[in-house]
Amino acid sequence: DALHERGLAFGLWVEPEMITENSELYAEHPDWAMQYVGQKPLRSRNQLILDLSQRIVQDHLIKVLTDLVRTNHIDYLKWDYNRHFSQPGSPVLPPDQQGEVGYRYTRGLYRVLKTLRDTFPDLLIENCSSGGGRLDGGMLAYTDQTWTSDFTDPVYRMKIMNGFSLFFPLKTFVSHFTMSPNLQDSRVTPLQTRSLLSLVGVTGIECPPSQLSDAEAAAVKASFAFYKANRTELQNGSLYRLHPSHPNQDQVCWLITNEAKTKALVLTSAGVVSPIPHYQHVLLHYLNPEVSYQINDKATATGAELNYAGITLPLAHGDFSATLMTLRVVSHLPQTTALPGGDIGELRF
Repeated sequence: DALHERGLAFGLWVEPEMITENSELYAEHPDWAMQYVGQKPLRSRNQLILDLSQRIVQDHLIKVLTDLVRTNHIDYLKWDYNRHFSQPGSPVLPPDQQGEVGYRYTRGLYRVLKTLRDTFPDLLIENCSSGGGRLDGGMLAYTDQTWTSDFTDPVYRMKIMNGFSLFFPLKTFVSHFTMSPNLQDSRVTPLQTRSLLSLVGVTGIECPPSQLSDAEAAAVKASFAFYKANRTELQNGSLYRLHPSHPNQDQVCWLITNEAKTKALVLTSAGVVSPIPHYQHVLLHYLNPEVSYQINDKATATGAELNYAGITLPLAHGDFSATLMTLRVVSHLPQTTALPGGDIGELRF
């Protein structure tokens, strides 16, 4: 209630498929835990897995989660799954159906999620399994977004998202930024890099704002304001992977456009820079060739020029720096008249 009074949404982390043996539920229903019949159970993270191949277990989870969301007016569930399959057997199925447990489990999971979706159509559900371990078409049918990875180093996270973006839309990625040095690999990255690389998908912050200096807090506030102003492109745009002229293994370069291609963003992560500075050049390829774009509210160039002659990226200053360029349509080019004797061939620069 206190959060809602402040205009905030209330979220909760849950891992409902897991069960510990010292719980009341296990004491009452030990046969609800997934295991091979006649063998000692294998534990991970001090947990066993609830057997969602059983409809009675599905019904139990549906009731518990429905009551939880309704009673506490929950707006957002982060549905995690960190203890992966072992002993996929069911105490209630006959021997000739034990091979069906994985399939029945998955169908049971989908039933639970679909019931939550139908009961609470405005509930935001985030899919997580140590990050993107469950990012697949089946889970996307029932969840709104996916925690991309528990590895929050922005340089490595950018490469993860570069691969995921081959198959999945931007609005499914959750890409919050954290403190520096990073807790997992101790990499030191500038705040600008962390904020820029978290813009794509669903942005957020994973460190207490009270730990930020005044200058850092102002920069974060400006980053979120930019995100809101460009949400159409950053969440629902088309992402194209570009190839700079002198790439390195840690470098990623993206072009993100809206559907009409009236606005575009070029986002680059430089990786480890050379002690001999040099400019990177990149062809944009995917812009509308029949319009003129203004670049960073300064120079203008036609879409054809940017597609085939390309653009020079800002010079990288320091390892793991990131840059962002904005392009907006400012005018449409006059229609080209065909020459006598045939159509105009493709124009290349």
